[in-house]
Amino acid sequence: MHLQKNTGSLSDDVPVLAGESLLLLKKLISTPSFGGREEETAEIIQAHLRKEHIKPYRTHYNIWALNKYYDKNKPTILLNSHHDTAKPNWAYSRNPYFPQIEDGKLYGLGSNEAGGSLVALLALFRYFYARPDLPYNLCFTATEGEEKSGPGIKGIQAKIGNIAFAVIGAPTQMQMWGMDSTHPIVCAGLAIGLKTCSAPVNSSRGWLDAPSLIIGPGNPARSNIANEYIFVDEISEGISVYIELLNSLLFCLIHNPEHNFDEF
Repeated sequence: MHLQKNTGSLSDDVPVLAGESLLLLKKLISTPSFGGREEETAEIIQAHLRKEHIKPYRTHYNIWALNKYYDKNKPTILLNSHHDTAKPNWAYSRNPYFPQIEDGKLYGLGSNEAGGSLVALLALFRYFYARPDLPYNLCFTATEGEEKSGPGIKGIQAKIGNIAFAVIGAPTQMQMWGMDSTHPIVCAGLAIGLKTCSAPVNSSRGWLDAPSLIIGPGNPARSNIANEYIFVDEISEGISVYIELLNSLLFCLIHNPEHNFDEF
């Protein structure tokens, strides 16, 4: 898909990104990926990146990609979520691997935790991928093992290099969790009306040696429940908020040069 030039308007790109993200999420739901068995979902994500002419890198079942104008002299923002799932619990009355939309809800194992966040972060990465004027690099990572407390992002952090901070995709209803309110990315979020609260769960941030903001579409109360679901609109809203968040950070860095990546 060819995206429009980034002019500040999301009206053209977000619906297309949301539609393609929904299709990708359906593929991931249809593919079992319990901790330690994520090979097929890793291949799906790799194929999706290649289709968009983005070079994927892989270690075991961890997939990552860098923005088109990556510059080793710039700081890197990590965009991370996991593509493994827990096993479906005994109370499921639906087929957990059959993605079905009813009443605006997409049902399926991993839809809320954390498939919606994963595909929304990937859409964010694609939106900024070819932008030449970013003051930072972007690294998208889809990692293994979160549901089994495995190495996940820790297993490839050395390959990615120095990370200024991370945005971890997990269901938070697009509220900001787990980072000090004075951090520039949090300030950027507050500037566009996002709220902060304390993170109630562990995530990939526990394995990552960098400040980490947890934010994503979906509701943590729906994680690992029977007949798990995410609202379709939550995915498109999540993509929009992610893009607005990085645009706000870019604005803050340009207009407030005292906030720089050295302090991250």
